[in-house]
Amino acid sequence: MAQEATVAGEEGGVTATAKDPNKSKRLNKKKWRRGSLEITMGSTSHGISEPNPTYTVVVKGKKGPAKGIKRVVSDIRYTTTVRKLKLGKYKLRLRATTTEDGRRYTPGSGHKISPFRITKRKPHAGAWLEVDEHLEQRTASGKVIDTDGRPVPDLPICAEYGGARYSSPVRDCSGVTREDGTYDFSYGKQDMSLGMYDYSQWSWPLKLTAGNPVADVPWKTTTINSKVSVVEPRGFITGTVSDQTGKQAAGVKVCGRLLSPIYWALLWDTQNVCGSSNEKGTYSLRVDEYASLFIKNSGRSVVLQSLFDEKMDWLVSSDDWAGQDWNGKPSAKGLFGDGGEEQEVKADAEVGSRVNVNVVKLERTSNSVIAGETGIGGILVCAASLDDAKCVTSNSAGGYRIGLPMKVVEGDGANPQPISVGVPGDIDTVAQTINTQVTPGQAAQVDIDVKAWTRMGFDIAEDDPINDTAWLCLTKTKLPDEPTLSDGQQLCSTLSYFYTTPLTPEKSFTVEPGKYYLAYGKASGWGGTDVEYFNSDGSNGWETAEELEFVDGQKLVITRN
Repeated sequence: MAQEATVAGEEGGVTATAKDPNKSKRLNKKKWRRGSLEITMGSTSHGISEPNPTYTVVVKGKKGPAKGIKRVVSDIRYTTTVRKLKLGKYKLRLRATTTEDGRRYTPGSGHKISPFRITKRKPHAGAWLEVDEHLEQRTASGKVIDTDGRPVPDLPICAEYGGARYSSPVRDCSGVTREDGTYDFSYGKQDMSLGMYDYSQWSWPLKLTAGNPVADVPWKTTTINSKVSVVEPRGFITGTVSDQTGKQAAGVKVCGRLLSPIYWALLWDTQNVCGSSNEKGTYSLRVDEYASLFIKNSGRSVVLQSLFDEKMDWLVSSDDWAGQDWNGKPSAKGLFGDGGEEQEVKADAEVGSRVNVNVVKLERTSNSVIAGETGIGGILVCAASLDDAKCVTSNSAGGYRIGLPMKVVEGDGANPQPISVGVPGDIDTVAQTINTQVTPGQAAQVDIDVKAWTRMGFDIAEDDPINDTAWLCLTKTKLPDEPTLSDGQQLCSTLSYFYTTPLTPEKSFTVEPGKYYLAYGKASGWGGTDVEYFNSDGSNGWETAEELEFVDGQKLVITRN
């Protein structure tokens, strides 16, 4: 007699009947095949702003074994897979969702979500769901009048959101008043994720204003606190621009960078109000309260008199060229960069004040050629004129040639102009800066005495008593016999190079070529230091001090017996 057994499983699982083992085996299986659906969230052509929201999709069976099945799939951000779906026809529904930042997401307009089927031949299906993004909006309505009660047309209406780090305030000025002074202004939340620490990621505006603080309008920016806002006329900052001869200079662009009236922690708005001096040399800027004034070239190459004097002082001084900056260019003091930079005239100029500006007019002339010898190949050689700097690498023989752009004081192009030629200091070379003159369009021969830095090293045992000394230095002048510790350090640092112990074979020091005494200070019984000197044979003492010579490009190793 056959024995029957039921094998339990999940819904739609396997039911089997097993006959007596002595008889032929027969197995009847009834199994519901299952499949899966991969859901991918897409967006309409305008895209979805970050952060991407999460969605909820309802999967509902309509025909076949799937009929009556309902799955609610939540927290879908980009894509997900719904598994163990019975065979049959399904329909999808995307639920609308609203996020904390005021964005609402609905099924894409014009996009129909098509039904799908799970079949034996195609058990895996895919669905692409498009969504539309909508921003929550508010609308402010009102009217703007002047102090006489007359309507103010064409005035910007702005939403001020506060400061975003490293940028100007976030400001929406898309509203504007009509001829009768009325307005209807729609605005939403703005992303402040790069703003100050007190902000959440999205924020409604801190306030609404009638007027834009960085627009050249006749009305002072006023906070909107009621249906009717009264605005006052803006004030002016005025002044006269004069050139180096004392004459009025026309066409000089004067700008005011405005202090933000909305958010105190943001010092300056990056937008500006600008005007140009007229034929009489006068200018005027309309601002709310105060501004930081600067000039900027616009069809007229000028430089502030103070900056011109600074650059001329540098060109005729003995200052060495500075080292290279992070762009690989020499960071020379006083460069104006072809006159394009902003040149500050006065900070925090108030409305009603008069600020006069003194400038020097410049003009571009023919390039000059600066050429010469350095004796060392492959080093950077730089030359600077009044408003330009250019660097080249010396050839294998140590020669260089620079086509130096020249800008001069207007009308002075026929006279010799000061230039500076040198090698930016680095760890390999040292050279004296040469200051000379050249007439624009002509050539000048400028040879530079470049020396290769040498290095000093030590071959001294770690337990050598010298490593217990207080300091060690190279000096071109002998030191007092028994200076105090602080005096010894000060003298050594002032006269030449100062080092600290211990001295190890791994240590080496860069030294300008020349002759030096190698002195060191060791503790004495009276609380100060005794000065002694290393000699070339490794001995040391006070009476036997001798000069050590450091040669270009060589390494001098100090040893001890």
